Amino acid sequence: MTRRDVPRLSGTNLERAADHNQRVTLHAIRVGGSLTRVDLARITGLTAPAIANITRRLLQDGLIEEAGQRRGGRGQPPTNLEVRRDACYSIGVNVDRDHMTIVLVDFAGDVLARKSEEIDFALPEDVRALYRRSIKPMLKSANVDPAKLVGLGVAVPDDLGSVDLPGRPAAYAAWNDVDMAELFAQPLPLAVFVENDAAAAATGEMQLGLGQSFNSFFYILISSGLGGGFVIDGAYARGANGRSGELGFMLAPDGDGGQEQVQALVSLSGLAEHLRGEGFALADMLRGGNRDAALAACVDRWVDRAAQHVG
Repeated sequence: MTRRDVPRLSGTNLERAADHNQRVTLHAIRVGGSLTRVDLARITGLTAPAIANITRRLLQDGLIEEAGQRRGGRGQPPTNLEVRRDACYSIGVNVDRDHMTIVLVDFAGDVLARKSEEIDFALPEDVRALYRRSIKPMLKSANVDPAKLVGLGVAVPDDLGSVDLPGRPAAYAAWNDVDMAELFAQPLPLAVFVENDAAAAATGEMQLGLGQSFNSFFYILISSGLGGGFVIDGAYARGANGRSGELGFMLAPDGDGGQEQVQALVSLSGLAEHLRGEGFALADMLRGGNRDAALAACVDRWVDRAAQHVG
């Protein structure tokens, strides 16, 4: 990882870059929590007049708001600017082989409501049913007007229906022909955006997590499968075919003279298979099985093997 002490959110003073500069400035305010225009100029590298114009537009659009003045210095106290949390809202959906989760978030990225079900190899109709029966109660509980929703994002593993993981039923191939926009078309008419789950996780970390301190990193997502994402110089790198971090399909020795996909062992599916082979279950570990010496030793052996696979 390459560490940096302050967020790197570079704008540009070139003409016809207004949209880019506005996104950079808005994100700086979201990450900083409460910043003055002087702060924004320092962080983004934009000129004071450029920051003045951008923040005026953001205020007019209702995306940010003034939040008091910062006192203690000389001259007129600068005004703090913050993201307006209720400017708009969005829905996030994560579908994987062992769960399905729906979240409602505000414009600052805070989770207002969450609904999750643990289910092995949920079919498209299972996901559709959970979404349709959950989303309106979630909006009601958070007191969110559906008219202020701007879209729905779906984070899902690539080739969800075709990757052969332990326990995958034949019916799971139904995911290969799913139209995500149609799956979530009701009960709300929202734009639907689909992203690889590891890419979405890496992007989230880049924008709102440790990515604010580290300029370049590789994100590893261990779920039912195994995925990853490259962030290079503060930007997500997709690679030539959009799957730059797809390490789960790489091959590693299987211990019997052959080879297997890395995710056959380095995943929650692989961990569950390893535990079953020694008489345990994944649920035992999740319930605090570190107090069981035999179970803890079993997990340690999996960790050692997983490290060799990834290395």
